[in-house]
Amino acid sequence: MAESDAVKSFRDAIEAALRGGFVAVDFPDGSKPLLERALRQRIGLVTSTDLAMKNAEEARANTLSARHGVNSFPHHSDFAFRPFPPRLIILINETQQSYETPTNVTRIIDLPKKMQDIHARSQWHLRVRGMAFVVGGMTAVGKHLIHRWDTDFLEPENGEAWACLQIIKKLVPRVESPHKWKPKSALLIDNWNCTHSRGYAKGGGENRELVRLEAWHHAGVDH
Repeated sequence: MAESDAVKSFRDAIEAALRGGFVAVDFPDGSKPLLERALRQRIGLVTSTDLAMKNAEEARANTLSARHGVNSFPHHSDFAFRPFPPRLIILINETQQSYETPTNVTRIIDLPKKMQDIHARSQWHLRVRGMAFVVGGMTAVGKHLIHRWDTDFLEPENGEAWACLQIIKKLVPRVESPHKWKPKSALLIDNWNCTHSRGYAKGGGENRELVRLEAWHHAGVDH
């Protein structure tokens, strides 16, 4: 496939994720710079993080790995503690291995409407580097809405947030879509409208390694 065709194919995948919440694609060798180019064209700044399963003792402080180790992760939005989290999260398996440990994705719109309304009115307490803030479960930016979910690091501030902990936290896994990792593949996730989690590995003890790309939206530009 020509380089321009590959970039266009990734642009199509980005649009599909923005419309539908998430999309899986093949990721042959040499794809990363082409996907990054497509993301910069459509969204903005792109950053990258290597993800590996670590014991709690080995993990950095204040991370999901430090809290959950190699066990499953709860549903969350990546960078929920930022005023504006990344627009898209892309998880990539660059290896020739298949992984038993799935990534599960839940679209907020698949929750019951009443639960969506409760989440939209929820307020959460956030502590970052000695400072404290209150953030909404839903935040408007341009014509779009950011749905924020992270019950590990955001503490409930109002009754709706407590209801989220008691009710919505149990509902989110019930409407999730599991993604099973095949070799040389990627999963694009709309981080403003979906949550994702790390599922259970059937055999346990799997050393799953992924790369995460974070696509941050252009300030002041509507996407």
